[in-house]
Amino acid sequence: MKLLLPLAAVCLAHFVLAAPTTNDECPPKKDPCVSEIMDLSFVVDSSQTVTAEGFKQALNFLSSFLGKFDISPNKVRSSVITYGRGVYTGEAIGFSDYSDKQSLLSAINDIQYQAGGRTDTGAGLEYMLDNQMSQARENVKRVVVVLTDGDSQDGSFTKKAAQRVRDNGIEVFSIGVGPDIAMQELLNIASSPENVIDAKSYDSLNHILNQLRVKICEESDPEPSCRHTPTDLMFVIDSSVSVGEDDFELGLKFITNFLQNFEVNPSTIRVAAIMFGKRVYDEHVINFDDDDNVENISKAISALPWMHGTRTETGKGIDYMVEHFLPYTRPRVPKVAIVITDGESQNNNKTAAAAQQARANGIQMVAVGIGRARTEGGKLNLKELNDIAGSKSSVLLADNYADLTRIKGKLVQQTCKQIDFGYQALMSL
Repeated sequence: MKLLLPLAAVCLAHFVLAAPTTNDECPPKKDPCVSEIMDLSFVVDSSQTVTAEGFKQALNFLSSFLGKFDISPNKVRSSVITYGRGVYTGEAIGFSDYSDKQSLLSAINDIQYQAGGRTDTGAGLEYMLDNQMSQARENVKRVVVVLTDGDSQDGSFTKKAAQRVRDNGIEVFSIGVGPDIAMQELLNIASSPENVIDAKSYDSLNHILNQLRVKICEESDPEPSCRHTPTDLMFVIDSSVSVGEDDFELGLKFITNFLQNFEVNPSTIRVAAIMFGKRVYDEHVINFDDDDNVENISKAISALPWMHGTRTETGKGIDYMVEHFLPYTRPRVPKVAIVITDGESQNNNKTAAAAQQARANGIQMVAVGIGRARTEGGKLNLKELNDIAGSKSSVLLADNYADLTRIKGKLVQQTCKQIDFGYQALMSL
């Protein structure tokens, strides 16, 4: 099956991912970070839990991120302070120390790892505010990024130091690396919950480059609001005989085109998929960790075979998702499931109960129905679709598989809405 991507998706991917393309029809895109005027400080953990290799990867992350900006006295200036057992002032970089990108990145690369026996994040924040941000330009955007892999020894002091920074009108982002830092610590540091970013490990920091870029820079080009929002996204796909092989391939193409709107990687949006028909076709399951970018997940989805199942066991597909995908979702991110079907299941009550269990477990549900409703002589049971999604507003309808392209934008919007709902639910816990 040949995967055909719409030109708009290719051009959007070119802008967001900075990937080369030979498509001459794509209009030139200007990265908004290039035109930023800002004083940007990094407060970087150099404690022993980071490890020398992790610290080197953290410095590489800083260099990659700053590479997007125009580093000069009149555009973007940057400072860096590292901390562990106290603050390592001998490794500090001030705003006026380097006036060009090459010199700044070289200096960052030379910062030495200290393997501190403590994590004095608050001390790092205070030093940055009193000794670096005090040299910031007037009437210029001021931003601080804190990069750490563990809770500080004095959480109360860290919280007060971060509040001092915010009280000075400085926007603060907190990046937590690995599983050992509490969400509350990151929330205490950042200006808002939206300014908290998780990275699975130091070697996956490159996965969050676009997240941080979009949050800090002013985007001038439209893209989905949730494109870079960490989410665990699951598909439950009808592969029954009524779908037909050609329409099944159209459905897969719709999913792969839909995914072009999102940044797929282990730290941002992860994707899993399962098919159902007479049974659950777990021999063709796609798990979260199977594919680490949108190209690979698109290939895996495109390769799914039509199983021509003689039943439509939608409830079993949803149950499989809950039992086998849910345990591997990340605790701090929204979970969204998209169920795609062209007909009514054999057991309405089972399907409704399975969907209810999924929602009770924090999964935001979206139902995509393809075809005509039973009231119009078709196979779709609109009540069942509402039962799957939990509300009528989370149900999308297409007249046939070819018509799915018409609702792609609506599905992107609905997915972003469900991601927002998921974050609201997480914040209320």
